[in-house]
Amino acid sequence: MERAAIEIREYQPLIVPGLLQSPKYARTILWRRALAEEQVDQLIASRMARLEQLNPRTELRFVLDEYALTRTMVMPEVMAEQLDHLVTVVNRHGIVLSVVPHDIRRPRVGVCGSFRIATMADGRQIVHAEHIKGMVLIEKATEVADVSNQFGDLQVEALSPDQSLILIKRMRSDIP
Repeated sequence: MERAAIEIREYQPLIVPGLLQSPKYARTILWRRALAEEQVDQLIASRMARLEQLNPRTELRFVLDEYALTRTMVMPEVMAEQLDHLVTVVNRHGIVLSVVPHDIRRPRVGVCGSFRIATMADGRQIVHAEHIKGMVLIEKATEVADVSNQFGDLQVEALSPDQSLILIKRMRSDIP
């Protein structure tokens, strides 16, 4: 679905989306005691290749909660690399990235987890929503429209892409 999409819009409240992850950040996210090191290496290699495997004309739009960039689940040097990586991939691939700041006062009704909206060449839209046991695909037009409206609401609440990059660079400068 990702490779066939002409547009991908994704909201992530907790972590940096897989398409935008640096290798060390991905390793931290993917690490599981039950996996052998070589399995983790394969997962990371696959994750790192995903962005390059997309159609270069695919429009990518991401909205992240600031919390996803400030979580203390990774070491400071890993987060520093991740923030540098974000700036690089956003600039290199023309990605639109917006951050919803911590101090937003309006609650986001109905948004309780990450989701992605893929628009296909034929105009069809598919929502991929994650939950604790995996994910669900949503193709019913009215439900997709609801999720699409929620994404639009999140974009309105977020900083502009330019302001978001300034915030990311400031956060990076705060890490020694």
